[in-house]
Amino acid sequence: IWDTTAPVGTEARPDEFEIFQRVLVVVRSGPREVGQWFRERRNVYEDYRRLFEETPPAVKLVGVESHSNDTRTRTAVRFGGLRFDAR
Repeated sequence: IWDTTAPVGTEARPDEFEIFQRVLVVVRSGPREVGQWFRERRNVYEDYRRLFEETPPAVKLVGVESHSNDTRTRTAVRFGGLRFDAR
């Protein structure tokens, strides 16, 4: 996630969606570059292995979200193309 205050590398395990096992990982931090486009690259397989200490199951869904309800502010976002490559 991109968080305006939490440092890069911060990991959070929110429990509001108990049906999902998820971890949020801050990969970009701070408000300075808001409004610019960025390309992010992650090895989600290795992220999963590190975060859950097991081999990931087959992918069933991918979620992309933007919200600011926790900060009671407004947000606008545009997502570009998402691509997953087998390695």
